[in-house]
Amino acid sequence: YKGAISEYYYTISNLLILIGMGIMLARFKMKYLLLAGLILFGYRTYMSLRTIPLISYEDKREIVEYLSKQQRDPIFNVSYNLGIGLDTGFKYIFKYYKREPQNRPEGHLYTVVFVPTGEKGELVFQDRRLGLVRK
Repeated sequence: YKGAISEYYYTISNLLILIGMGIMLARFKMKYLLLAGLILFGYRTYMSLRTIPLISYEDKREIVEYLSKQQRDPIFNVSYNLGIGLDTGFKYIFKYYKREPQNRPEGHLYTVVFVPTGEKGELVFQDRRLGLVRK
């Protein structure tokens, strides 16, 4: 065979690393390994939760209430620049206020952001943690 070797053949070498790690782990006592793993997992979880800002229901409700009562743009759309998972709950509050965003071209775009923000546009509403930027 004179062609180039397919790259999946190179991944076979990763098996040697896994086998070597398995031999090393087999020599350790499992309770120490489990304890070290739990400590590492707990520390990483604590550090990741510490950096996530908390957004309360009240913060979300104030944003939705402002958007529902504003008359400037009867048709509007909403985007969220908050981070992964922090935009949950807005949909249900919009349903409660019976004024949901409409994904239509004529709808004006509002973006929910953390304040202070570097987002371009007009900051039309701000509370303790969140702001609303009209683009």
